[in-house]
Formats: sequence, structure tokens, C-alpha cells
Amino acid sequence: SRQHKPGKHPSLIVIMVVFTLYFCCELCARFIVNRRAFFLGEERWWNLVDAIVVLASVLEFLLDLFSESTTHVRFLQIARMFRVFRIIRAVRFLQDLKTLIHSIISTMTQLFWTIALILMLLYMFAIIFTEATTAQIISLELEQGAWRCDASTINEEHCLLHSLYGDLFTSMLTLYMSI
Repeated sequence: SRQHKPGKHPSLIVIMVVFTLYFCCELCARFIVNRRAFFLGEERWWNLVDAIVVLASVLEFLLDLFSESTTHVRFLQIARMFRVFRIIRAVRFLQDLKTLIHSIISTMTQLFWTIALILMLLYMFAIIFTEATTAQIISLELEQGAWRCDASTINEEHCLLHSLYGDLFTSMLTLYMSI
């Protein structure tokens, strides 16, 4: 049996080279513009993360390019894990996304209380409908004797009423499904 030797598709290699070159140029441009502030300014930690990500990408590219043996596979796998930091790098530029996520998180308590209010209203109306259904069934039993839903039942509406609002749980479920 033949063993599959995984390799990278040429188009993926081209894309990786383009992105690596772009990030290298961007990092060098920021270093030239900021000089000392690159290492000492407010953005120094982001610059360090950027430098690590770019360095890992360059090392991965160089290992892929010059290494045909599998001895560096473990180091290559560790270098590939640094790709995760690219996501962190992109997040700092998405201030609007941060604002939106913060807004959603800060409204969670209002959402909780809104759901609690809806459930409380469902519970109250389920009690009312269950009581009304039970009173209707009791009046039918008094009029017709022993009443139950089966094939011989004349009034299907009463059976439907009993099946939808006969107990508290099914009343709440019916009301929830009607929203």
C-alpha cells in the first residue's frame, strides 16, 4: 500500500508567501516610522505579538523551502501554532467589533430579566387557561356524566381544549408555541 505524503498545494504556498511578505513589509515600515516607540511606546506589546507572528511565518516558510527531511517536523508544528496569534493581531484593528461585542455582553442582564418576565407571564396565563379548561371539563362531567376524550366523543372542541390546556405544563407549552 502507498502512503500519502502530505504536501502543500502550490497556490497555498503562493498565498502564504504573499501574506508573509506583506506582514514583513508592514512590520518593517512600522519599525522605521516609530523607531524607539516601537519597543517603548504604548503599542509595544502589540508590536511584540506582531514580530513573533511574522518571525514564525518566516521560519515556517524557510523550513518548508530548505528542509526536505522530517527532522524539523516538530519545530514546524510549533511554528504553525503561532498562526493563531494572527487572529489576535487582526482583532486590535476591529474596534467596531469590540464595541459591538461589549454592547451585547453588557445587555445580557436585561435579556435575562426580559426572558424571566416572559416566562412569568406565560406561567400566569397558563394558570388562567388551565383553570378555565378544568372548570369547563368539570361542567361537562356534571352535565354528561363521566366525560373523556375518545372516538365516541361528540364534541371534538372539548377534547382539543383538554389536550392543549389540560395541565399547567402543556398550557405553558401551547402558549409558548403560539408566540
